[in-house]
Amino acid sequence: MSKGREMDNKETSHSPAVSLKGNERLREFVDFLHEHNINQHINLPEIAVMGDTSSGKSSLLSAISQIQLPSNDQLTTRCPLRLHMARSDCAKARVGIKWHSSSDYKDEKVYPQKHLDGWEDIPTEIERAQQCILEQARTGSKSATKDVSVARDIVEVDVFGPECVDLTLIDLPGIVRFTSKNESETLGEDIKALIEEYLKNERCVILAVAPANVDLHNSEIMADARKVDPTTRRTIPVITKPDLIDAGAEQSVLDMLLGRQHATEMGFHMVKCRGQKALNEGKSMQEGMQEEEHFFTTQEPWCKEEARDFFGVPELRKKLAGLQVRMIGDSIPGLLADIEAQRKSAAEELARLGKPFSSDAERHAAYFAGLNAALRTLEDTLSGRRVMDEEPTATAKQHESYTEFRDEVMQQRLGCIGKIEEGSKVIVHLKDGDEVKGEVVDIFTRAKSEDQLVVKPCDVTDDRLFMKQASSHDNIFAKQYAVGDILVSTDQKLYPPKRFLVIASVKAPDEEGCIWEDARWKVTYRQLSLLEWADVQADTAWLTTMIKHNRNNDLPCFLSAAIFGNIVRDMVTKDWRPLCWKLLEDSRSELSKLVVGCVLEAFPKRYPGLRMHLEDQVRAVVDEAHARASKQIEAYLQREADEPYTQNHYLFENIAKKRNQALKQRLLKQLRGFKTNAQDGTPATVSVDNVCELVEGAFTQNERMSCEEHVAMEMQTILQAYGKVASKRAIDEVPMMVQNMRREVVASLQGRLQQTTDLQLREMMFDPSDFTARHARASKKLEDMEIVKAVFRDLQAIASKASAPPRATLLS
Repeated sequence: MSKGREMDNKETSHSPAVSLKGNERLREFVDFLHEHNINQHINLPEIAVMGDTSSGKSSLLSAISQIQLPSNDQLTTRCPLRLHMARSDCAKARVGIKWHSSSDYKDEKVYPQKHLDGWEDIPTEIERAQQCILEQARTGSKSATKDVSVARDIVEVDVFGPECVDLTLIDLPGIVRFTSKNESETLGEDIKALIEEYLKNERCVILAVAPANVDLHNSEIMADARKVDPTTRRTIPVITKPDLIDAGAEQSVLDMLLGRQHATEMGFHMVKCRGQKALNEGKSMQEGMQEEEHFFTTQEPWCKEEARDFFGVPELRKKLAGLQVRMIGDSIPGLLADIEAQRKSAAEELARLGKPFSSDAERHAAYFAGLNAALRTLEDTLSGRRVMDEEPTATAKQHESYTEFRDEVMQQRLGCIGKIEEGSKVIVHLKDGDEVKGEVVDIFTRAKSEDQLVVKPCDVTDDRLFMKQASSHDNIFAKQYAVGDILVSTDQKLYPPKRFLVIASVKAPDEEGCIWEDARWKVTYRQLSLLEWADVQADTAWLTTMIKHNRNNDLPCFLSAAIFGNIVRDMVTKDWRPLCWKLLEDSRSELSKLVVGCVLEAFPKRYPGLRMHLEDQVRAVVDEAHARASKQIEAYLQREADEPYTQNHYLFENIAKKRNQALKQRLLKQLRGFKTNAQDGTPATVSVDNVCELVEGAFTQNERMSCEEHVAMEMQTILQAYGKVASKRAIDEVPMMVQNMRREVVASLQGRLQQTTDLQLREMMFDPSDFTARHARASKKLEDMEIVKAVFRDLQAIASKASAPPRATLLS
């Protein structure tokens, strides 16, 4: 429901010109909204009369309308009474029932609208209409009990006559605190709930009726009104039965009436209507009005008050008629905004629900329309044409997984043979031609020169990798450092920071030379040297060992193709296979989720059987495509493991390049060392003998290697070159197979889902029990809102003309 008055006040100053000329046009529009049950969707401006059963509420309404409404000693009003009054030359009336949209028992036939030529039969028809509503609620409702005594359906009374003012009021059942034996135990709660609906309407003016002999602090309707209207901007307290005020208390009531005790924005009002005794005595309406006038003009303190607009039914009638016109005028912008919001809401609801089917042909057409839409969405999504604003597309996510696969494959053993990184086992070539085996501790990147490495020797007693000018250091530590541990300098200014190798670690004795269990540790360490890349090459000991362990009858100088194949097979099987299956399974999971989402998005949720069928078909198609992709990847891995082969020129070029790379780097480094004299920095003079000596030393160092070491070096070179080729082939081939799986799914899915028969659709595409009712309500709501907008436009057009046709023509 709309927020009502708050919205109206906000929108009045910003809305376009939507006002209608003439009070009748304003009221006519709101009456039309009521007639078409628009009040069940949005709050409409109205004036509701509320109060206790003994407050004089019905007598007040009778006095305002000049119609004798049902009234006796017992509870009379059991459902809302909408009293519409309009001035006319002759007295006539209409009585009917406006069934509430939530009433499952409504039946227009039980009480057709009655047209009356006079007013005499109005009370009887009101009682008949009310009894029809209650009886229908008791017998026709699926949920109601036999003691239903209050209903939300409205008895509508249209009254026309020369004495009428243009005014519409809602009379609500009076509040009760106790029930009799024949009444429902929930009567009081039911009435309160009904009144609460009207109280919460921000466009409803509350005509709160309270007898003068009851303290307003104890008035339940005043308390309820204050809860929903704390500023009293839409509450008019009406004081009845002033003749019952205790002697001497009149001035206090007058002060309250004039706002001296309880200030209200709309002010108080006081009336004196016919009581039950007068009704029993048969006093007429005119006699009652004359009695009221005489009372307020002769009785003190009322007669002495100069302001007369607080007293009497005529003044109240005039006040309410003017208020209603202003209230409707202020509400028009907000009403139009609410109507448009409800129209959009109904249209969206119909779009969500979808169209009901009346034949197999309609069902068939809807199914294939949804299928084609799903396939288009799927193709756009898989191709990357469907752009997402806040998150990566499915294609982007898939390519991210391919990138991760590429990086992981290149980091495996076959792609990293001979690669030197932290933790790698290496051989350090010394200037004197000797070699030291060790492990890379750190690699430091320099912007303007080659990277440098720190290598700790496998044998900590071998001091050839320590800084020669740095001696051993001793220090006391609270914790133990093991021999071989690395200590890092804490000096932030140094780059690269110094690295120290622990060469000894023992418990330190105390001052007396005793060593205790919790003694501190004396650690001895030396600084490690910084090495150039040319000084280091990957250690091939693992290959040398493998060659020795797998020696055959061939000469040891020949490379073993069997050993090469075993190494490749082991690396492909143990390293690549898990990565390939992970990529495939992750892609399958994402693909299944994606396709299910695209397909289900195209079909309404009201067909769970169809959606389950579609989901099963999607998963079956994805599983079949996955099985084919699995076979392709398995066959590919088997070929890579069993038949390592390539014609890629990169293999042969790289082998030739890497065969002598280490020797070349060492020679170049030593030659570059002659650029300057070590003593004065002047350019050095290099003789042929110097060069020959360097070359001779380098080749002599190479000749010291054993046959197995030479073979291992060559095997590493070939493995390194082939590993790059094979790894690059894998990061292309496997993703292409996964891509092929994704493409196959679309084609296979289309063929499979097109085989769905009309019989299957009839079994799966049937509407739930409440769908028809929901669709009908949304359709009716949309139709009503469209009609209301059209009527307002018509009224605007008519209001701009000099003459207007009768109301019956407008609203027919």
